[in-house]
Amino acid sequence: MEKLFRKHEPLIWKVGFTHNPSWRWGNELYGYAHARDKWAGMVVLYCSTEQLGPAMLEAALIEKFKSQAGCRNIKLGGDTVQASMPDADDRFMTYVVYRAFKFPPPTRYLS
Repeated sequence: MEKLFRKHEPLIWKVGFTHNPSWRWGNELYGYAHARDKWAGMVVLYCSTEQLGPAMLEAALIEKFKSQAGCRNIKLGGDTVQASMPDADDRFMTYVVYRAFKFPPPTRYLS
């Protein structure tokens, strides 16, 4: 994450946990691609067949970086872990979304 920060700073960013990053990015209700923050990209940091590792990584990264300028996380992380057992084909991911201010937002956000 620190390499990402150095490459794109100044920027805003947010760490998350999901089972489907493309859906989390693109859904019209609350996907990052449609958010008012005009997020520019998503990077998957970790992927696993179990939920706890990615959820714990999300919480640890938020705890480590929450006081850093640009962090947009409000909750502490790890709070979306379900109590049910996942299917063998499930994948769970920790990701970071960001928007750099070196360049204008992507044209898909301009009206």
